[in-house]
Amino acid sequence: MDIIYTPNLLDRFARPYAVQDFWRFAMTHRTEARIVECRLYYIPSRKSSYHEFLLAHVEDSQGRLVVIIQRSSSNNGIRAMSSDGGLARDTIAFVPAMGYHEYWQSPSARPMCRGTLRWHHPLPHLSSIALFANVASTNFTYYNLYIRQCYWYARIIQAAMERAFPSCSSEGTTSSSSRMFPILGNYSPSQLQHLINQHSSHFCTLPPTEVEQHAPRLTTPYILHGLAASTVTPPGWFIWQEVVFTNAYGNRIAGGMRPVYGVFWGG
Repeated sequence: MDIIYTPNLLDRFARPYAVQDFWRFAMTHRTEARIVECRLYYIPSRKSSYHEFLLAHVEDSQGRLVVIIQRSSSNNGIRAMSSDGGLARDTIAFVPAMGYHEYWQSPSARPMCRGTLRWHHPLPHLSSIALFANVASTNFTYYNLYIRQCYWYARIIQAAMERAFPSCSSEGTTSSSSRMFPILGNYSPSQLQHLINQHSSHFCTLPPTEVEQHAPRLTTPYILHGLAASTVTPPGWFIWQEVVFTNAYGNRIAGGMRPVYGVFWGG
């Protein structure tokens, strides 16, 4: 199977594609693209509704590019003000750099960054963010002005990336959740956990051909916080290992963290 490098991604996905279409592509093509940063942006426009989207910096041995993932209403907001915006239009696009995207073409309404996640080691694979975007699209299909709009979509994907790959630094606003009445970007813990479970299930069920175990390191149990209510957080200290899989498609997947003993966490 040929490796698809960043220049090929730019050629194929220069215009916005449906998230589901890109997910199918990612699962049938081999790529070494890794995510370095994941940023939450908003557009401070006075002429239209505020808009939030996710921007990820991706790199491999052949170059670097920018991935933009976002949600909008499929009917251009005709019914959005009455909460029902019809089917959501969730898209992904690749550009060489931020300045090439239309959002940066207007000096008066250039996007502003709310928060950033930055990874050092291991770097998440491009297929992980594609999976989170796809799960959010296929399981929460309809656009709703109050509970499943662009804010919700961008923030739950970014939160899932932070949860699945905790070896990152964060700046600014990187998540927003609510146990009751999620509104204007808030997501419920159960929604976030669903994305995490799908990630763990998908990448753990693919037959691994290689497993790397990095040296154990001590961490406090805070990385267990926010898991499903049925998960019991034991007290004290734990030894955790970073795991990297090479899956059936030849992609190296950073598997998050797992304890030396206990239940595997990550995927």
